[in-house]
Amino acid sequence: MKRNKTVYILIFTLLVSLSGISCQREFNNNEDFTADNPVEVFGDNTLLYSKIFRFLSSGAYLWFDIRNEIASFSSPFLGIPFNENGIERNRRVDLRGRLYRYNRESDELTILAYPLDIAGKEGIPVDIVFTFKRKQEEGCELIADPAQRNECERTFVLSLKSLLFKDPDLTLDVGVQAEYNGRSLLLSGLSQEIYLTN
Repeated sequence: MKRNKTVYILIFTLLVSLSGISCQREFNNNEDFTADNPVEVFGDNTLLYSKIFRFLSSGAYLWFDIRNEIASFSSPFLGIPFNENGIERNRRVDLRGRLYRYNRESDELTILAYPLDIAGKEGIPVDIVFTFKRKQEEGCELIADPAQRNECERTFVLSLKSLLFKDPDLTLDVGVQAEYNGRSLLLSGLSQEIYLTN
């Protein structure tokens, strides 16, 4: 019985030491651990860095991960509604893995260089600009009920503002008709309430 116990201890010790060696080797070959490269941060990231929001309409999550990337934690999809030559259209936008920039002064969240299929062209790099701010800017602290106060403080609104085309240099604002690629485009409004979970 003692001999079996000793064998188990030896095997356990051997496994622990081997796993330590393999982990060390893995970390030694991982650029994130070996390279001392500064990571560029796009804009003021203090509000969104590593924050997880839940869409109140769908229950999907929007996770602002490190390196200004939206994580693939859930399914943060949005529909971009627009009118093209008098016909109502909608493009589904998958935010997973997309780079973003947040500007706290203007309350703008920009999804950078999204490959949008619009106006007869596929994969046009477009910056999608949203306004991003708390639903109720002031007065949440005056709410007596803690649950309602918490909801007030943590509910934000994400509203589509514009599409910034790179080539040609064109801005398509919500409610303002513009011409692109020989077509008439009118961007419709889109607004989503999201709740800060962490």
